[in-house]
Amino acid sequence: DDVLAGMKRYAIDRDAEFIFAEMCQKSKTYSNLIENKNLDFISNELRDLINVQASPAYAFLIYLFSLERKEEKFYKDVINFLVKYFVKRNLTDFPNTRNLDQIFIDLIEEIENNKNFSAQNIIEFLSRKKDRMANDNLFFEKINDDIYENNIEMARFILSKIEEIKNGTRERFCDFWERDNSGKLKWTIEHILPEGANLPKSWVDMIASGDDEKAKGIQEKLVHKLGNLTLTGYNSNLSNFDFQKKRDREDNQGRHIGYKNGLYLNEELKSKDRWTEKDIKERTKKLVDLALDIFK
Repeated sequence: DDVLAGMKRYAIDRDAEFIFAEMCQKSKTYSNLIENKNLDFISNELRDLINVQASPAYAFLIYLFSLERKEEKFYKDVINFLVKYFVKRNLTDFPNTRNLDQIFIDLIEEIENNKNFSAQNIIEFLSRKKDRMANDNLFFEKINDDIYENNIEMARFILSKIEEIKNGTRERFCDFWERDNSGKLKWTIEHILPEGANLPKSWVDMIASGDDEKAKGIQEKLVHKLGNLTLTGYNSNLSNFDFQKKRDREDNQGRHIGYKNGLYLNEELKSKDRWTEKDIKERTKKLVDLALDIFK
């Protein structure tokens, strides 16, 4: 620390004006990145980067934007990859947080030694060594696990990206990151088979033919799987209701707020009369396959 402090003092003493000008410029770049402003051509990509909680990537991006300007596709490709990178990292907790800064420092050094670098060079640098990015097997294991319980933020992000990509060509658009006046997210994760103790009798009858112990076992095993999760703007209105009531729920103006609300995530739910152990397992496989494709 003393050596580093001495180097900083030496640099400032040599050219303080240059140092502070650099700090001001990079502070402005950082502000534009985290506030998603003045960078309209990558607005969607920066939104995803913020929502996936990729804060360790910003020092690298500040460096990248300080270099000679590249074409827009370059920045889109890099940031899209960083989004995928941090979905995997945050879900698997690999690489360890303490190693991320060094990985990005090494990447900057790699770029400094290769002035003709491309987006593909950056992608290969971060993915080609097993100590820099989680492998697909570990990602598959974690996304198949109790994803809601293990990392609710990544569960939410993955669900929102599946919906955005599969439903993005329709006229209906939902901003799953919109907040109300109090700052709370309007859209939340909804458990189809309810979580918590005291599972209502209608659910015990549906999933376990009235056997409380069997129903409890199924709930403990499957309730937090990706296949038992969806997104809703009306979580408190669905609560522990039975499946049909959740499916058909309307607001006081007759608008569907249950599983007939038009989301791709609810496409198969809207026509079902039952929600069973088999249904959860099948939907989990379907959503996991979609996520693996989106974040490959």
